[in-house]
Amino acid sequence: MVGYIRARERFLLIFYDCETPPISPAVPIPPIVCGAFAIDGGEIGLKHGQLEPNLRPYIEAMLRSQHIFAGHYIAFDMCAIIYQWPEFTQLVFEAYQTDRVTCTEVRQKLLDIADPTCEKRDSGVFYRKGGKLVRAKYSLEHCIMRHFGLTISGKGSTQLSYGELLDVPIGLWSEEARQYPKDDVSATRHLWYFQEQSKHLLKDQYRQSRKSFWLALMSAYGKRTNKQKVDDLERSKRAEVQSLQVGMLQNGLLRYKGPKKDPYRHLVKDEERVRELVEQCWDGEPPRTNPTKRYPQGRIKCDADTLKQIHDCPELNQYKRYKAAADFLSRDIPALRLGCEGNRVHTRFDSLKATGRTSSKNPNIQNFRRKGGVRECYEPSEWIWNPNTIQMDISKND
Repeated sequence: MVGYIRARERFLLIFYDCETPPISPAVPIPPIVCGAFAIDGGEIGLKHGQLEPNLRPYIEAMLRSQHIFAGHYIAFDMCAIIYQWPEFTQLVFEAYQTDRVTCTEVRQKLLDIADPTCEKRDSGVFYRKGGKLVRAKYSLEHCIMRHFGLTISGKGSTQLSYGELLDVPIGLWSEEARQYPKDDVSATRHLWYFQEQSKHLLKDQYRQSRKSFWLALMSAYGKRTNKQKVDDLERSKRAEVQSLQVGMLQNGLLRYKGPKKDPYRHLVKDEERVRELVEQCWDGEPPRTNPTKRYPQGRIKCDADTLKQIHDCPELNQYKRYKAAADFLSRDIPALRLGCEGNRVHTRFDSLKATGRTSSKNPNIQNFRRKGGVRECYEPSEWIWNPNTIQMDISKND
């Protein structure tokens, strides 16, 4: 196979996918357990990432060739190659720079953005299925289900068990463990050829795939945070939540759940009161959810997209501030604390939104408020980026 890769002169497609143990804050890029690959429509090969004969010579041959890599979220697979074999760093960078790496996840996002039948919202892209709007998800299994109505076998327990096979020869693996990465490569190949039907809309695929790779590297490297500043920010947010709770209890947007004497009773949001305010403040008929047996006319929406369009209701403005602060405490503060407990903050980037820009979450490190102390929690990086420059529009920069 290595000789075959080197011998061919014309450009070929190399479909590639690797399997690793589960990622964690301490190990954002785990070691490669195995890699599966196929040349164009050829047979799918499977090699171990650690034991001889291993994947390394095949990766080197593929990187040194002039052929094109294709994979689903292949940015992670390329990061794994760099982490395991640092000597291939230059080859990986050259492959991206010469437009020889493309991502079927990025390609699907480009197609959805260009599709006039898809609805673009702040919360994502929605496509029509059976007369209903469905939010697009971009994992490989969701893309295969969406376009072919098929499921990929082995998802779930098999995917999480590869850490146990790190030192086990492939010949001793179960058939399911051997087949799982091959199925991923096969599914990626089918998806790539399906997307080629609209290849005139994919002219930006290589540049966007480069962007996905840079962001994956940044996410893997992570950021450190300052413990004292994170503590100060948490106290500030808790005080904000407690202050807003008083007014929301008076407005009926919050209520206690449980008997008065119950020591475990707690505050919950009263969504019926929120819907009532949306109906009062909306100019015309408010948006509704899809009809169900219980709610034949659907229910008035009170999601973030709906509330964002209401500006002149003091109660709902207060509710939005409360929800934002409460979500920050439950989601972002724990993530910030990871950066000051010996690990790093590894945000999750979305490299291509419907607007062409990027986003990040868990925590959001891309759109810091100028006031509030969030950006001050991060300590300067030794390289790559700092919190004051990450907000640039990366979609306009290679």
